[in-house]
Amino acid sequence: MTQLSYLIPNPDFFPAVPSLSSLAGNSQPQTTQLLARDLKAPRTYQANVGLDRQVNRYFRLSANYINSRGVHLLRQTGANAPYPGTEIYPYGDNTVRLLTESVGFSRTSQFFINPQVNYKKLFLFGFYALS
Repeated sequence: MTQLSYLIPNPDFFPAVPSLSSLAGNSQPQTTQLLARDLKAPRTYQANVGLDRQVNRYFRLSANYINSRGVHLLRQTGANAPYPGTEIYPYGDNTVRLLTESVGFSRTSQFFINPQVNYKKLFLFGFYALS
């Protein structure tokens, strides 16, 4: 199946649909999507620990720590980019080829503190996050 792409910077033809011949000057190069042979499904692991404490009659404090780790995250690279300083392409033509690989990873740590004061008709709360 062939898909055609057009880039129209300032469209002014709405609601009429233009003909393909009038769009021909704005056509984009065809893009081929390649998948790595060892492609794996992305995964995210997450752990959370929290503490909720009533300090006294009016003051409550909550703290949470979240740790996340992602593996096999997807990344796309230009597999047919020309060699630096030349017009030589690895596949021999200038077709855009995007290679999808599962080589990415991520690590995240987050710490949250929520203080609350409830005194008679006064209610105050706060939020602090360190990530």
